[in-house]
Amino acid sequence: MLGSFAAIAVFGYYLISRLDRFLEEFAAEKQGEAARLNVAVSSLNALPSVSNALKDITARHPDARCSLSLGREQDVIASFDAGEADVAIVSAEAESGIPARWKCVALPPRAALVGRGAVEIRTMEKAPGPQKVLWKSGAPHSLALEFICQLCGQRP
Repeated sequence: MLGSFAAIAVFGYYLISRLDRFLEEFAAEKQGEAARLNVAVSSLNALPSVSNALKDITARHPDARCSLSLGREQDVIASFDAGEADVAIVSAEAESGIPARWKCVALPPRAALVGRGAVEIRTMEKAPGPQKVLWKSGAPHSLALEFICQLCGQRP
């Protein structure tokens, strides 16, 4: 009787460990499928508006992974052209090397909180300058389109 109990306990432990491994792999796959949105910006003045729009998106989609990059205009365009950025925000005169949809928008100066409210970003300019928002003209990326609607205030 003791031998059969030990055999059942060992077999149960084996099954539970296999189930645990399966659930960990499933959770890792599921997390890998989370929606991603990569935004590249060339102007410091656009950061507060973009940061606030990304904060709203992550509040509506907690599983989404958003990233915000800041760089020189040619680096931002190169990142967008290479497919590393889903959306690029550059000066109104900038051109992309690939077919892309775009919309000119004047981003209003506003403050943004980052790092769980630990750092406040404010712009020094009082009047908004025109910025060009670029996104891919191919298959629609739902987070990118939602971000553009949030940032521009209307459907692209």
